[in-house]
Amino acid sequence: MLWKGQILIEMKSAGKNLDKAHKQAGDYFSGLTDAELPAYTLVCDFKNFRLYNVEEETHSDFTLKTFIKM
Repeated sequence: MLWKGQILIEMKSAGKNLDKAHKQAGDYFSGLTDAELPAYTLVCDFKNFRLYNVEEETHSDFTLKTFIKM
């Protein structure tokens, strides 16, 4: 899912590699204008989530269980 200029979300099946999901998400950036590039990328396997700040090149990991408690 791409919300242009905001976030790109790549969902994978349970237990799938989030590093590979992040690489695949990055492949979607080609062809986007600078204004369309997302500020964040979120990858998940429906249990584990990784939110990347594209500009700062940082990420945060969290689980569905901890997300529900937020």
